[in-house]
Amino acid sequence: MRSYGIIDYHISSSIWSGIKHHIPSVTDNTCWQLGKGVQINFWTDSWVGDPLVDLLDIPRHYHALLQAKVAHFIANDHWLIPHSITSSYPNLVPLLNSVTIPISKTNDELRWIHSDSGVLSFKDAYLFHRPIEQHIPWAKIIWCDDIPPSKSCLMWRIMHNRLPTDDLFSRRGCYIVSKCDLCGEAAETIHHIFCDCCFSKDIWHWFASVLSLHVVTSTVSSIFDICNKNWNSQCKTVVISAVVNIFNTIWWCRNQHRFEGKSIHWRSAVNSIISNVSLSGNLSKKASFISMQEFIILKAFNVNVHHPKAPVIKEVLWQPPLYNWVKCNTDGSALGSPSLASCGGIFRDYTATFLGGFSINIGNSYALHAELIGVMNAIEIAHSKGWNKLWIESDSQLVNLAFKSDHIVPWKLRNRWFNCLTLTKTMHFRATHIYREGNCCADRMAALGINVNGFYWWDNVPPSVQGDYISNLMGLPSFRFH
Repeated sequence: MRSYGIIDYHISSSIWSGIKHHIPSVTDNTCWQLGKGVQINFWTDSWVGDPLVDLLDIPRHYHALLQAKVAHFIANDHWLIPHSITSSYPNLVPLLNSVTIPISKTNDELRWIHSDSGVLSFKDAYLFHRPIEQHIPWAKIIWCDDIPPSKSCLMWRIMHNRLPTDDLFSRRGCYIVSKCDLCGEAAETIHHIFCDCCFSKDIWHWFASVLSLHVVTSTVSSIFDICNKNWNSQCKTVVISAVVNIFNTIWWCRNQHRFEGKSIHWRSAVNSIISNVSLSGNLSKKASFISMQEFIILKAFNVNVHHPKAPVIKEVLWQPPLYNWVKCNTDGSALGSPSLASCGGIFRDYTATFLGGFSINIGNSYALHAELIGVMNAIEIAHSKGWNKLWIESDSQLVNLAFKSDHIVPWKLRNRWFNCLTLTKTMHFRATHIYREGNCCADRMAALGINVNGFYWWDNVPPSVQGDYISNLMGLPSFRFH
């Protein structure tokens, strides 16, 4: 497998025999990135998504006769499709218009559709074939930088029912007389030791009194529900550390009685818990926006309050462009990853006069895609209107890095991005970054794109943008807190 397709000659390989049966999966999940078009079969290869023979429902017995290359239908960087074909397949033209013909001719390349780079790495292959992950809500709770891994590991064994309790030995054929070492009132099971034992209940009641909340101990996993409340970061670390240390201390007390013959009172166990939680809470770097309830919790575990650092206030001022230049502020937004996305931009001259703006509904996409599409539209619009001195300003650092390294640009947008870079070489061009507090006009233009159908051009300032536009016109600053 190469970037130009599957090779038809032999090479020595120690891993080929193990992966060759996955070749159909690779071919089904790759797509051609258009270059010169000389290697791509116009009809049967995947280069507009699915092959055109499938999208246009061409009968299978005709497939072997369709040998034309994509290059045969391109002339002067435009599609040249015979009228007989477009009349027979009216859906063909919209499909072709979705593909950007590169101005600078490069080789056609196969791309892995499940990665932004288009390169199929070992990591991508593993992610594609691995089983669907289970959603375990407690997993991210017990593994914490502020809790010793040995304590988290014991918690993991408890959740997976892998502690050497009497009932586990019985299930494995080792039958013994079972009795709880902590209370002596019932057979030993994980559920009894940590939930039903009177020793454990005394500790959980103490913990509930510290939190001034009810701790549900019906199951081991239900205890972790207390960690999901809206605690501040330092207090949440203390609560999680307390829960994990309570489990560890109960198990330690059980082992002390069984193997050392030492009976430990639950109040002594509480002192051990407080000592361990105090260490985790004080060494944590997380801050706490303190409330009275959380202040009481921290003090109960002898934890010092880590006050947040005072925010740094930075003045952000939008600047008009130089004389005879046009400045376009762009922005993109997505409600999820991926989700409904849009982008927008606003053009102004050196007097901050509104020249026009655009809003685009992109559909289901990512935030980076939206940011890049906004910039590409701004360059294309400026070129079409003859604005040959263009200043692009965006609040995305990745967009500015994309002008220096095209590897940041997803492969699906790369041809259009290269075309835009070619256009910028024909004009005076610069691209800079601005904090989002100074990019409010573009942000509101992008928000308007959610409610439009496709592309919309504004000849006048939209009402929702006028407030921020006037603030920029008057030179009023915005402020950034971080």
